Amino acid sequence: MSRKLVRVERIDAITPIPGADNIETAHILGWECVIRKDDHYQEGDAVIYFETDSFLPIQEPFMFLGNYQGTRTVNADNEEGFRIRIQNMGPKGGKQISNGLIMCPSTLEVMIPDIASLPIGTDLTEQLGIKIYEKFIPDSVEKISFGYMPVSIRDTDQERIQNLTSWFNSHHRC
Repeated sequence: MSRKLVRVERIDAITPIPGADNIETAHILGWECVIRKDDHYQEGDAVIYFETDSFLPIQEPFMFLGNYQGTRTVNADNEEGFRIRIQNMGPKGGKQISNGLIMCPSTLEVMIPDIASLPIGTDLTEQLGIKIYEKFIPDSVEKISFGYMPVSIRDTDQERIQNLTSWFNSHHRC
């Protein structure tokens, strides 16, 4: 099973952020994502959810990400793109952690025309050209041999436990 970096999901709940006038928190799969109030998301809406460490190409409809400090970067393949990372957002320096990005399906119709009709859980990682972000290490640093996974620890592409909440709910026994 490979990691689903981007998928169609449903907003489970929306909660206010104390002291914030323009943003609120959307809850998806147990994760909290900061959203703008003027986007008018509602509980139960189908959205496109981008996980933390998704690496998006520099193209429309992702160009708005260039307005946010630290999102435009270079990956391990020396490709330039936008990295979705955990961010501390909110009033006065941030009081709310945002775990990922939520986009309205209609904004991605240019790339996937039938996106609004896709079922919840549909993996869009390959269709949108999304990769997992891995840090770029220049050749001069590579010879020092830090930044790589220690050989004693296996690297894996297994699904994260946080994304398997529906499996736990269906297999839970008390």
